[in-house]
Amino acid sequence: MKTVTQEQLKEDLLYDCDTGLFTRRVNANHRFVAGQVAGCMHHTGYILVGIKKQSYLAHRLAWLYVYGEIPTSQIDHINRIKTDNRISNLRTCDNSNNQANIEPKRDGFKGVTKHKCGKFQVQIKCLGVNKYVGLFDDELSASKAYDKAAFNLFGDFANLNHRGEAA
Repeated sequence: MKTVTQEQLKEDLLYDCDTGLFTRRVNANHRFVAGQVAGCMHHTGYILVGIKKQSYLAHRLAWLYVYGEIPTSQIDHINRIKTDNRISNLRTCDNSNNQANIEPKRDGFKGVTKHKCGKFQVQIKCLGVNKYVGLFDDELSASKAYDKAAFNLFGDFANLNHRGEAA
């Protein structure tokens, strides 16, 4: 499969760094007309943009448009909003860092599970390996321990249970 070049991309689309939106520069067919916002929502929650009968993830196209290449690594949405493709919201990363930036659990704290002994266990995954952090008497102490471990491992990529309290 041939990948679109920066030159081809800029011929067909205009990218607005402040909004993260692509608009069509030229009429592609009767459905895609110049001036129209390009792209549609994929079932994964990301925006897909079609160029010359090929679909691309909009965040990867934004990177190509601005920096001239599509990275071999992953691209992380800093604010975790998959449709926010402003270049200031995108950064390259490995899979471990990308996974560190996922949302905390709705029904508890990220990295914290109830252990069979009744205490709260903390584990964190880094580079595909689960790391045991410890057992804690209460869920809040456990979640703060997770935050500290996550910040130590992932720095700014860490999506903490308690914002600003890990360091």
